[in-house]
Amino acid sequence: MIEHRYNITQNGPRGQYPVTEPCKRPPRLCRQGYACPQYHNPRDRRRNPSIFKYKSTPCPHVKQSDEWIDPTVCDAGDSCKYCHTRTEQQFHPEIYKSTKCNDVSVTGYCPRGPFCAFAHIERMY
Repeated sequence: MIEHRYNITQNGPRGQYPVTEPCKRPPRLCRQGYACPQYHNPRDRRRNPSIFKYKSTPCPHVKQSDEWIDPTVCDAGDSCKYCHTRTEQQFHPEIYKSTKCNDVSVTGYCPRGPFCAFAHIERMY
């Protein structure tokens, strides 16, 4: 598995905070796809947890019923104490790698590799 090539920590591969920075490639031209450590649109953005402190609970302004809407609708912005995207929730320290990856369970392979928010081996969760 890919995980063996990286120092996987709670913050992600190589000690980075995944998806906190925008991808430098033009929109839709990133060949890494799900395996890219940067975000490609605002709904995938994650605030850097070393700067912003927020709970794993979704912001009531951003998640309505089962749908996550545009994170910019929250007036508190980055200072909000709740997560604004599914990505923020999945990579939150309380949740990160606590559930087995469905792709690995079903196919034995995950296209996100070390940038997946879910566990690929039992000792991770």
